[in-house]
Amino acid sequence: MKILSRLIALLLLPLSPCQISADDTPRDKTVVLFAASSTMEAIETIKIAYERQHPSVKIRVSYGASALLARQISMGAPADLFLSANINWINWLEKNKTSMSAPIVIAGNGLTLISPKNSKLASCPHTVEDFNALVGDKRFVIADPNVSPLGQYTKETLLLMGVWENIEPRLVIAGNANLVVKMIERGAAPYGFAYASSATNNDAIKVLCPLTSEGINPIKYYLVKTHASQDVESFANFLLYDGGEYFKKAGFSAYAPK
Repeated sequence: MKILSRLIALLLLPLSPCQISADDTPRDKTVVLFAASSTMEAIETIKIAYERQHPSVKIRVSYGASALLARQISMGAPADLFLSANINWINWLEKNKTSMSAPIVIAGNGLTLISPKNSKLASCPHTVEDFNALVGDKRFVIADPNVSPLGQYTKETLLLMGVWENIEPRLVIAGNANLVVKMIERGAAPYGFAYASSATNNDAIKVLCPLTSEGINPIKYYLVKTHASQDVESFANFLLYDGGEYFKKAGFSAYAPK
């Protein structure tokens, strides 16, 4: 009876922090990446490749608009790495005294006009007159310029092209870059402004034409480390030195680290 009582007492003892189930990974073997939503396709393939080479390390990724991710990090979210679709939100974090490494350019992208795959647009609109003829009573999906770098790039380009004022009343706002594509896939609007990478491996949409304007800065993605550990350093290096081929396959332009 005494032996049975001791066994029951042992079973009722709380688990100590060092007792981890077979499916769990210690915190120091988990790397958390906050990444711009537009990088999802590339990052998921990079994650698989890295974990295959480093089976004891788990990569956990949170995707979203760069602005929202930056705000979460500034409020103490446990991100080890931050991949932003522009430099602005990294600068914002720096101004808010967030400790992090120097930013490194990891990939590039382009801005395009997209539509569902069955669109019959005859030519690419380049002038104010072209856009005026195209707009009519149609809707255009744009990522929110207040939180999404894609939305900021789009607005800046349309302003420089001289068509923002005409097209603004016809805009449908999406929360991030991936939602722009999903809304076009569902037919929520006939046109949308998306990253060039969005249509690379997507049969449901097509790129009608690239959109460029003199004076627009190139679209670049920046990586910073917000926490230091051997595993964080290892995965960051993998992103920088091995990630290029995965970004290219996903429709991005790759940057060689300097």
